[in-house]
Amino acid sequence: MKPITINVSVPVYQQYKEYALKRGRSVSELIREAMDQFIRERVENRPSLHNFRPIGLELLADAKIIGDDLMDEMVSHGTDRC
Repeated sequence: MKPITINVSVPVYQQYKEYALKRGRSVSELIREAMDQFIRERVENRPSLHNFRPIGLELLADAKIIGDDLMDEMVSHGTDRC
């Protein structure tokens, strides 16, 4: 790893420090993670999975990604458990 020196405001550093302490992690680890995320999302243009919304089963069936038989089976088994 390459050590770097950065200047940040005291309030920002304090927030990082408190957040890290609550989660049992180091400030350096959080900053490395934030830098990795920046590279993925802004430099490499790879969106985070947190930005994706789940696709409902109805949409999958409408798009014919899953067949009607499988959809019927999933729906019927789902109601059997209630």
